[in-house]
Amino acid sequence: MHYIYIFCPKSYTGRVQVKMTDKKTTNRENYFINVAKKYLDSDNIELALECFKKASLINPKNDEVLLHIANIYYKKQNYYAAIDVLKEALSKNPDNMNCYFAISDIAFKINNFDMAIEYIQKLVFKNPNNEKVYSKLAEIYLKSGQYKEAVKYFKKAIKFNPKSTDYYNNIGNAYVYSGKYDLAIENQKKLLKIDPQNAWANNILGYIYYRSGKQEKAIEHFKRALEINPAYTHVHNNLGNCYKDLGDIKKAIYQYKKALSTNINHGWALNNLGDIYSKKNQHELAIKYYKKAVLSSPKEVLFYNNLSEAYIYNQDYEKALENQKKALQFSHSREKILYLMGYINLKLKNLDEAIKYFQQTADINDQNFDAYNYLGLSYTVQNKYDLAIKYFLKALKLKPQESFVHYNLGRAYFTRNNFEQALNHLRESVKINPKLIQSFNTLGNLFYKTENYEKAKKNYLKVIELVPNEYVAYNNLGNTYFKLGDFDKSIDAFKHALDLIQDNPAIYLNMVNTYIQTGSFSEAISCLDKVLNLQPNDYKIYNYKGLIYFWANDIANAIKSFNKGLEINNKFPMFYYNLGLIYYKKNNYLKILYNIEKYTRYADGYGFDFYDLKIFQLEREYNLIVKLYALLKAKKYLFTRVLGKLVR
Repeated sequence: MHYIYIFCPKSYTGRVQVKMTDKKTTNRENYFINVAKKYLDSDNIELALECFKKASLINPKNDEVLLHIANIYYKKQNYYAAIDVLKEALSKNPDNMNCYFAISDIAFKINNFDMAIEYIQKLVFKNPNNEKVYSKLAEIYLKSGQYKEAVKYFKKAIKFNPKSTDYYNNIGNAYVYSGKYDLAIENQKKLLKIDPQNAWANNILGYIYYRSGKQEKAIEHFKRALEINPAYTHVHNNLGNCYKDLGDIKKAIYQYKKALSTNINHGWALNNLGDIYSKKNQHELAIKYYKKAVLSSPKEVLFYNNLSEAYIYNQDYEKALENQKKALQFSHSREKILYLMGYINLKLKNLDEAIKYFQQTADINDQNFDAYNYLGLSYTVQNKYDLAIKYFLKALKLKPQESFVHYNLGRAYFTRNNFEQALNHLRESVKINPKLIQSFNTLGNLFYKTENYEKAKKNYLKVIELVPNEYVAYNNLGNTYFKLGDFDKSIDAFKHALDLIQDNPAIYLNMVNTYIQTGSFSEAISCLDKVLNLQPNDYKIYNYKGLIYFWANDIANAIKSFNKGLEINNKFPMFYYNLGLIYYKKNNYLKILYNIEKYTRYADGYGFDFYDLKIFQLEREYNLIVKLYALLKAKKYLFTRVLGKLVR
């Protein structure tokens, strides 16, 4: 007696040992089959496959060897190769039932339901009295959503086994999935006559009543199921759903936690607790349970969606996006996930990404209103108003009475200066929703821009009527009164705005303009000081402040303000321009020339031109300064240095 050793590759350090009794008479086919099985036992499927193939070459008619080869291809996820080998096996032995079942199972796995059904149908033809064949065919129909056929073949299976509770349960499932609740109830009652202590049957019956909106009847059967099996996790969860729908949140939470006491990783109970806390705006608690749900069922898309939405409520958009990307890996229905990814990217201001996902959503479903609306909003943020209008119009076609779409369109047309279309859509929006303040405010802006200040005032007052604490409307109203020349009401409106939102520089600056018109220079200066408290390094405010002192003939403070601004930005040409104007009034020509030189040095960077700014009122003096300026340029290097010393 001797041994033949076949060495495995480096990944396997052992050796396969096959005992052989007679070297000359060894059945080589059985030898390779035995060696292959040894390799299978050591999880070395590649060498196992090689040995089975050698056995098959020795005896091509051995269909059992082909079954082994197909099984290895299946393990390697080479499903089409597995099916081809199984078909070859059937050609050798057309009565091998295992081949039919195997082809059907693999076809179902790759979503080829027609092939899965075809091969079991062949078995029905060959074995018309085989309960297992009818049961298998019914299961395929059930899983592929062909509920009518599923019921038909489960009923055929029942004829062979009238007391099979599994068949009745599956018939009940088929009726539930197809929305035939009355037939489902009738079926489950038959099952309970066969087996009154069947907790599953009571659970299904309770679920049917729950889906039918008959919560009290559902609770009755769920409780009966728990009497039979107090640790029935799914029933506790279903009972929690009933209580939640009835508004008894305390009992719902109790049942979900009971479900978790029997199975700490019950994904649906965890998810449902997350839903409850989300609706109570306790988003941290919601996130806690949704995260546990995801860990318990890492391929359940709904759990990722819910966790993502909870993060959105918490404005944690990065984590929301991370979970949507995970959901996308497992989802067969991509529409909602792509839409949410677009929404999250919009919130993150990743506009190109947002547009990409919204467009993909619309490509999947061209009736998705939200996708078109958010495409419009995304392009609006990018200032691409023509594209925004295109998608808002598509959204409007799907929902013509959606006031916000009319508003969005009105705003886009307004920005494009298409006032007629803007006016039409804005008026339509408030016709549909008379409380849409955004539209009234934009109408006010439209009339303000077209200098119809009375109508602008009317719309801003409408906003204030609807929302008395809307500071933007008061600010806009203040500007409108200013245009109407009613400066007292203008100031009052600005003060109302500041009562609602303190420390707003823009409102203070608007008040400054009004105070200047009324000659109230000290009040204007006071407003500018408040702006400087908020924005201490805003050099342009010092320029504005210096001008007001200049207009008030307070030359010392004017010079002080301009020089303070120069400490922040000594290259801003308007400081030198205004100082030149002051020194002109003081007839200090050396300082005029110094400031003109500084002004011309920095004016180009700010888009100013000395010759365009006639800062001197009398032509004679103006011409004199121009001549001095020309002299300055001609003798720039020497004269500037001397002038600088004289001025300083």
